Amino acid sequence: NRGRAGVALQREAILRRCLMEASLDGMAVHDQQHRVVEANQRFADMLGYSMEEVLQLRTWDFDAVMSEAEIREGFSDISRVSGVFEAKHRRKDGSIYDVEVSVSGTRVGGEAVAFTVTRDISERKRAEEARREVEGRFRGVFQGVIDGILVTELEDGRVAMANRAMCAMLRCPEEELPSLRLGDLHPHERHPRLREPTNRRRDGAYLAKGVSVRRKDGSEFLADVSSVILEWQARKCLLSVYRDMTELNRV
Repeated sequence: NRGRAGVALQREAILRRCLMEASLDGMAVHDQQHRVVEANQRFADMLGYSMEEVLQLRTWDFDAVMSEAEIREGFSDISRVSGVFEAKHRRKDGSIYDVEVSVSGTRVGGEAVAFTVTRDISERKRAEEARREVEGRFRGVFQGVIDGILVTELEDGRVAMANRAMCAMLRCPEEELPSLRLGDLHPHERHPRLREPTNRRRDGAYLAKGVSVRRKDGSEFLADVSSVILEWQARKCLLSVYRDMTELNRV
């Protein structure tokens, strides 16, 4: 029985090692002193250390944010640590990268240990930063245009978004826009995209001149409207640009 148990443990250890080495993420086991006692090659490669060097490291040697004192205080009993969090790790060459760490603490043979799975999320962070930059530029252009811009749901005509110029045209505060429907703006006629389908241009936009638009207070004005169908937040929407022609018509 003892022999079979030993063989079973050996097989389990081999299987665990195979799983660790096959993982695309860095895996490591830490003891209560925060020393790395076991790791896969991916974990070592991420940090730029050899496997022998990795097994000499403690958590604060590669954590780029928390000090030794903070780690000792925050993780005083690693067997109770569990969760997923984002952090920054420092490579052997001093460079820093973003990681997502999943940690699960337990006790093995009466000793506290923590098993961690570390994923390099540097590319994801750069993509998120690039997306925020693009969105920031878009918001600047969107709000800076002097024409009114209105985004509505294609299915039910619900107003999803509008710029300041459109809010001013409709004399409607931005927070009240979600209560409007496209039909509220065009009570006398259907939207120009549907009313005059022959006005579709080669680029897919629909044009209509002298469209009557009703403001929130009930007054009306005439506008030239250009609309195009687009995908926005995984939904079919209609983006319409309104140019108030009141002053020009008066002249």
